[in-house]
Amino acid sequence: MKAPRDEIGHALIALKEKGYPVVVIDSDLASSTRTDQFQAVYPEAFFEMGIAEGSAMSFAVGQALEGFMPFYVNFAMFVTGTAWTQLRQACYAKANIKLVGSHPGMDDGPDGASHHALEDLALTRVLPGLTVLTPADAEEIAEAFEQAAKIKGPVYIRVAREPMPVRDKSVVPRVSDIAAIADSGTDFCDSV
Repeated sequence: MKAPRDEIGHALIALKEKGYPVVVIDSDLASSTRTDQFQAVYPEAFFEMGIAEGSAMSFAVGQALEGFMPFYVNFAMFVTGTAWTQLRQACYAKANIKLVGSHPGMDDGPDGASHHALEDLALTRVLPGLTVLTPADAEEIAEAFEQAAKIKGPVYIRVAREPMPVRDKSVVPRVSDIAAIADSGTDFCDSV
């Protein structure tokens, strides 16, 4: 069992070490989203914006226009919901921003309904040019971040909070860009 969110900081550090012009934008949740790991290594590339999601999104777009690769990391509810108007404009502008929504769905149960992001996929899938990535487990986080860095344009990555099983890749192989079939049958269909 591994918590996917525990890999966020490591994935960001790895991208920076590979030479990507990564800057990380945070909204007062660095310890919860594990961006504090990145901050400890690259404090000059870490920007704490406080609880001001619209401003943080606008700042991310500005960083992208200056040639940086901003990763705005926040709870899914706030990065997609609270800052949706700014995100929408960023998508129309094809801004090269990368958004990381941790604690999606009801994965933030202890914090209550105001922090649940039941609609993050609905809000992001309607935006033009926005790529949405949902890593299946903690071991796919680094791959998803690398894939996002290679995409020129806006990307949203959903990252689960709670520990979850790591998929057995020999049973359910990872195939980029398509869904992996975990099991087949005729009684129901569950797609992710």
